[in-house]
Amino acid sequence: MIKIDMRKKRNEPNEERIRLNLTIDPDTHSKLKKMGISCEIPKSTMAYEFLKFCVNHEQIIEIFQNRYNENPQYKVVPIKQNGKIFY
Repeated sequence: MIKIDMRKKRNEPNEERIRLNLTIDPDTHSKLKKMGISCEIPKSTMAYEFLKFCVNHEQIIEIFQNRYNENPQYKVVPIKQNGKIFY
């Protein structure tokens, strides 16, 4: 089991961010809202943490590429160095 305590880690004021606008279906919104309430963090922060977790997790990257990648030329190969994922 992977444990993540998002309440302890707040974004540094100098941390650069890129705005991303999403449209999600009502079911996903409901689940995100419930997770946010459960973890006592805003749902936008919860969505950010989920996204950050997924793009830094080798197995999830592999699952998504197996499902959606149609061009092997663009397949990314995650490499773990010093506990961080690069590709």
